[in-house]
Amino acid sequence: MLKIQNLTHSFEGLLAVNDFSIEIEDHKIIGLIGPNGAGKTTIFNLITGVYPPSRGGHIFFQDQEITGKKPHKITSRGIVRTFQNIRLFNNMTVLQNILVARHFRMKTGIIASVLRLPSFHREEKEVEEKAREYSNIFGLDDVLYDAAGSLPYGRQRRVEIARALVTEPKLLLLDEPAAGMNSAEALQLLDLIHHIADKFRLTIFLIEHQMPVVMGVAERIHVLDFGSTIAVGTPKDIQNDPKVIEAYLGEGAKI
Repeated sequence: MLKIQNLTHSFEGLLAVNDFSIEIEDHKIIGLIGPNGAGKTTIFNLITGVYPPSRGGHIFFQDQEITGKKPHKITSRGIVRTFQNIRLFNNMTVLQNILVARHFRMKTGIIASVLRLPSFHREEKEVEEKAREYSNIFGLDDVLYDAAGSLPYGRQRRVEIARALVTEPKLLLLDEPAAGMNSAEALQLLDLIHHIADKFRLTIFLIEHQMPVVMGVAERIHVLDFGSTIAVGTPKDIQNDPKVIEAYLGEGAKI
């Protein structure tokens, strides 16, 4: 599904990602962890075309190279993401937030839209039905017409994930989806990630700091420190790796 080879990126001489490589198979859930500033979000930004690698490397999605392509081109191929800091349209309703993303898949041309032809109305109806379907999956039916910014933090996260999924991606990148959630919300999120991965046969690559979430959902975990991979393995392997424990939590700590 995703193959990254020797990805390297720096910011004004500061090495953020150093020779990073990974292969992610179809319908797998893979975790990416590491201390703050380890380069995790930078990797997501490189995958999604926010900026191209500054010092080399290659990114392949379904055997096609996407290195340095524009974000909308990458999204059209089936890669979508959420953000560490929630980026909803706060003054728009929950339904409108989801509709915005679904319009990406509309095929009606500008003439049909301006003239309000039957094909336009038909597709608009299909788009709204699809948005409502995803809102139902994420338990958002009761807040469809509420401003997204007025919702509790945990429900805003659900809106953001629903908005990403309505584009019907093949690969979903989740950047700290449990950030700001309490323990109960984080565990609910864990169940939800398993559910959507199975229901939509998704491949998921996630960054997460809450250990119960990443250890409970990821099949394999890559660990970064100062932009470099220091360990790769199952959650059990990672929990018992001295290098990971020292780099991530400090000497003598336990995950």
